[in-house]
Amino acid sequence: TLSLHDALPIFGTIQHPAGNISQELLKVGLGKVVDWSAKFAKDAELLYKAERIAKEKRLRIWKDYTAPQRNVSASGSSAEFVGKVAEVISGDFLVVKDFAVPPVEHRIALSSIRAPKLGRRDEKDEPFAWEAREFLRSRLIGRKVNVGIDYMRALPNSATGETERIFASVLEGSNNVAIALVANGLASVMKHRQDDQDRSLYYDDLIQAEAAASRDKKGLHGDKKPPPRNINDVSQASALAQSKQMFGFIQRAGVMKGVVQHVVNGARYKVLIPAQTCIVTLALAGIRCPQTGRKDGEPGEPYGEEAYMFARDKCLQHDVEIEVLEIGRASC
Repeated sequence: TLSLHDALPIFGTIQHPAGNISQELLKVGLGKVVDWSAKFAKDAELLYKAERIAKEKRLRIWKDYTAPQRNVSASGSSAEFVGKVAEVISGDFLVVKDFAVPPVEHRIALSSIRAPKLGRRDEKDEPFAWEAREFLRSRLIGRKVNVGIDYMRALPNSATGETERIFASVLEGSNNVAIALVANGLASVMKHRQDDQDRSLYYDDLIQAEAAASRDKKGLHGDKKPPPRNINDVSQASALAQSKQMFGFIQRAGVMKGVVQHVVNGARYKVLIPAQTCIVTLALAGIRCPQTGRKDGEPGEPYGEEAYMFARDKCLQHDVEIEVLEIGRASC
């Protein structure tokens, strides 16, 4: 004979005239939210809010609850710093230049979230990967942010030479950009164990934001996928004939809006022209900047690196206006 403990449960919601039984249990600290079954609830966001109330009041099973705290990083540096966003690599990974003297660039992964991956080489982007990066780029590039390091992880075999990766919460003013991504359905929240200390300081907020996005079927949680993006890259040497064909059309368009995708040197850039759905190589007319060193070890010209860094700081991933004047193959 099977007892009630042995029978397979049916998951549902019990609504009492005084309120939702699940929420009331959570509010008074007599239960915990279970992530995998919470997704079945119509208003999972309210369950997480109720649990948070009990945590903050340290009620019953949460009587020993300790809110997450930041410690110094493994290298002994401060767990918080202020800087400027220099580059957005993906929807959950960016480069921040701190305001120290001299300034240092930090590669930052956003804590406790995962954004869709951008494709490499011939790989296709995951759905909403471009939208997630563009969300951060348009909102953060060149902007002042506050970075709080939540945890760090070793990278023993990193191709970039990094020995550890920083996972942090990034705030623009009072707005946490990871929460904004999740709330718009452009990233998902990693499910940590209750005893896992390596998590975002804002983990509860992230969970609530994801529950709301799922309820409203936003982005990743919806049934519709974004339309494919077909960008014609004529910045490559192999596309020289194609770029010549497009030149007249782009020149007649006059002043156009663009986004700088890559800085080659102080006076040469790769620019995305959204209206023309193409990427072109643009050299500044009338000037020549010193060349940077090459990958084969050939040294650069004096002040080449300084010109490159100046242009990168001012232009990389920024919205710009361009006007195409002439076409040529001479280096600048």
